[in-house]
Amino acid sequence: MVVALACNENWYHYLTVNIYSLLKYNNKIKKIYLFLETDNINEIPELKLVLDYYKVEYVLINFDKEKEKYIDKIKPNIKTRFSLFCFCRLFLPYYAKEDKVLYIDTDALVKRDLSPLLKIDIEGVYLCGVKDTGIEEDYLRQINFKGEYINSGFIYMNLKKMRQDKIMQEFIKLLGKRVYEFPDQDVLNLVCGEKKKLLPSIYNYIEGKSFPVENIDLVKTFHFADRKKTWIEEKKYSEIWYDEEEQFYNFYDEKTKLDIIVTLDNSEVYLDSLLDNLGKQSIINKCNIILIDNDSSDKYEKIINEYNDKLNIIYKKLSNKVNNYQAKKYGINLGSAYYITFIDPGDKFNDIDALESLLDNAYSYDISTGLEYNEITNKIEVTEDNLHGKIYKRSFIELHDVDFNDDNYYSEEFFNDMIMLNNGRMIKTAKLVYIDYNNEKISTKDYLVNKNKNLENLFINLNLLMVKFPISNKNVKSWEWLLFQKFKMINYYYQNADDKTKKTITRYINKYKIGKKTFLGLSNEELLEEICVLLYGKTHRKKGIHN
Repeated sequence: MVVALACNENWYHYLTVNIYSLLKYNNKIKKIYLFLETDNINEIPELKLVLDYYKVEYVLINFDKEKEKYIDKIKPNIKTRFSLFCFCRLFLPYYAKEDKVLYIDTDALVKRDLSPLLKIDIEGVYLCGVKDTGIEEDYLRQINFKGEYINSGFIYMNLKKMRQDKIMQEFIKLLGKRVYEFPDQDVLNLVCGEKKKLLPSIYNYIEGKSFPVENIDLVKTFHFADRKKTWIEEKKYSEIWYDEEEQFYNFYDEKTKLDIIVTLDNSEVYLDSLLDNLGKQSIINKCNIILIDNDSSDKYEKIINEYNDKLNIIYKKLSNKVNNYQAKKYGINLGSAYYITFIDPGDKFNDIDALESLLDNAYSYDISTGLEYNEITNKIEVTEDNLHGKIYKRSFIELHDVDFNDDNYYSEEFFNDMIMLNNGRMIKTAKLVYIDYNNEKISTKDYLVNKNKNLENLFINLNLLMVKFPISNKNVKSWEWLLFQKFKMINYYYQNADDKTKKTITRYINKYKIGKKTFLGLSNEELLEEICVLLYGKTHRKKGIHN
């Protein structure tokens, strides 16, 4: 089912509640056309979250610009209580390419499944809707209308027939001819004439303007079409709208919460500055700070007590010391927020909106990541081999049992690789969000030596991933990217290694049956070509993957 809605910026909140309710009760909505006063959905974060969460395709039409094509030329006479956005439904034959579209007013609220509409035969008519019993007969005579007059706030439109019969041109002809009390609605009824089909009142129930319904619980759509809306003046069914609005607020609050996981291992010296940095985050009121004390000898209670009134801190001291990644798993399991991020003691988020920028991008992705500054390498880059500067969607981690490879130098990288091979969706931002300080004062040389010593862990991880995720059509593109990233790194060490280390790397390739010896010493372009031959049996490179 394809749906269309329209409103100006003053109605964005009511539009969001309407769409939230629509999608909650209807899982067959494939696309939504939105006629708004913007072409940037990020300006309406509440609405963006709802659309992303329900994974519905949407087409954004900035009608404030588009109206110049029609409305500004026609200059229709309309009553002041209507905005120009009421005319958007008249132009759906042009903007929507589908044969059938359901148009719903913003001041309506869908409370039931609408899929029975799909079974209604509308081949011989232009649209179907609910009769509006609130229109006076004298007015209908004034506009020379005869027949069944429908309310335009909920109409199932046969756009294919409208295009065939050039009905949109007829709408345009009538718009400027006279002052209409209900401009778009009058024009729809006048032009479509008898080629309309009536729907039961439950599809567009307007108190006092629809035929009565036997059971109010069967109403599929409540339409608050009075001049004074239900959120301005109490109406008979106002509680239905307010209840849905409250459910939306609960939904939005739940879906924007973030667990910040910190593992403490004799980290008292860093804790005060860490909590101070987190407390300055613009969305800290949406965050739980989960501190996992890995059986430290340090005492953290005094510092935590200083921040308890400002921050939502959850502190857990483990009775036995575990490795760092098991401690992180305790943190994941202890939390419940929709999103998860990690920060190491001594590090910090770069500025006050670092987490906000990551969260804004996270709603339709499984990982949102920004840039990290590493003090050791003195580089600013997106890192694939750690948890820094990333927000993870908890539901994805739980659904796919994403885990660390315990006590392994490349365990964080393994965690990210599991997400990638489960076809997790990642979005990257060019914003610097995370500062990784060299708290142990390791030299660059020692840092690289440590990585070199632990290269076997990388092969162990790859071997385990091969077992968990055999190469298939479903994940081959992820493996192409993954093997390229790993061997690009392996090549870096190989080309800068002594002969003994080169032999060790070659031995790992043979031992774990990962990649080929011929991968070693290649340029990035050559490496990518060889990986594609390995995976596809021929060169099958997508330009730019190595960037």
